[in-house]
Amino acid sequence: MDSRDALPLQSVTVTEPMEPSKYWDREVTAPVTPPAHSWTAHLEVRHYINRSIGGGNGTWPLDWFQGRYPGRVFERALSIGCGSGALERDLVRRGIVRSIEAFDASPASIELARDLAAKESLGDRIDYSIADFNVAVLKPAAYDLVCFHQSLHHVEALEHLLREVRRSLKPGGILYLDEFVGPSRTYWNEVTIRWYSAIYRLFPRSLRYFEEFAMPVQMEDPSEAIRPSEILPLLRIGFSIEEFRGYGGNVLAMLFPDLLVEKLSDAQVHAMIAAEVAMIAAGAAPYHAVIVARPKSGFGAAVADIRYAVARRLAPVVRPVGAFVGSLRPSVRTHGTPEAAMLAAERALISAEAAGFEKVAIDPRARAVGSWMPHLRHVIKSRFPGLARRLRRLLGRHRR
Repeated sequence: MDSRDALPLQSVTVTEPMEPSKYWDREVTAPVTPPAHSWTAHLEVRHYINRSIGGGNGTWPLDWFQGRYPGRVFERALSIGCGSGALERDLVRRGIVRSIEAFDASPASIELARDLAAKESLGDRIDYSIADFNVAVLKPAAYDLVCFHQSLHHVEALEHLLREVRRSLKPGGILYLDEFVGPSRTYWNEVTIRWYSAIYRLFPRSLRYFEEFAMPVQMEDPSEAIRPSEILPLLRIGFSIEEFRGYGGNVLAMLFPDLLVEKLSDAQVHAMIAAEVAMIAAGAAPYHAVIVARPKSGFGAAVADIRYAVARRLAPVVRPVGAFVGSLRPSVRTHGTPEAAMLAAERALISAEAAGFEKVAIDPRARAVGSWMPHLRHVIKSRFPGLARRLRRLLGRHRR
């Protein structure tokens, strides 16, 4: 076994980013993080996710989808960013679709998907191909169902792809997403991770991979979380959201990669779930969701296409400005979390006496990520170090 297999994603030392397709070629055969370390793979967490999506009965996402649209069979579907093809095989097995096309940028993933489909004798109903999300041109009015499963947050050209998806759906067609819609990679810095660093220290050192919480940015794959915080606003331009089933990830998905998952007790996992539930109930936007939407039609569709085209042209200017402003003052809209939600999560963790957390006081300043002043100090310090030094000297003289 490669020694990296024992380490979480953030711990691997990376000298430079990889081409996304090559990164995912490698992940298919030799993943850096074993699948068992994923937060969604833990049995108790999976039950929590299924309850969040399906209600009290805790059904799997596709069970919920079938129940939401009973008897609906989609003649022709498309899966974008299919990876090794688990979603397509499940859709065909369940009888949700009669046939489905699927593409991914990773040749190794597509080869594996074809092999697995052939082994289940599904190859004649699933058509796999290789394509780049960011430049894909889809057939107009060709599909009854288009699916994304943890792939749209890897797309940089969101305006282009969502416009193509809207045009590719037939009247009455459906867009299904099981997606990460949390903070984009540019959101994270020393200030925005302070609260996670604080709650990470509640866990005994024997359960932590690192002394301190690692920056939650995948450096090897530059497409990871490239623009997820923009997915919902851009989706609403061309689609009407019919269902939004948030399933968290605000605590669990953030902490699991930095913890020795196999050593966590049930009480500790339950405490993290309770913290996440409390956090979302107090106003935090869930980082993950299953979403069902329908394409706008008529005049709304024409307006949507114009807005997508304009947004695409302006993106090279607007996005850097937005990232800079967001780094100064995160808001609920950009997935800055309300302080009340952080406090609710803290209380849920600290009150779980059976979890054996460390008796560490959390500095209230760790929750102040919504205030503009800490971010302004961080931006000046990180981007304008000379100015930061001069300001410190001036303030020092003034105080004397």
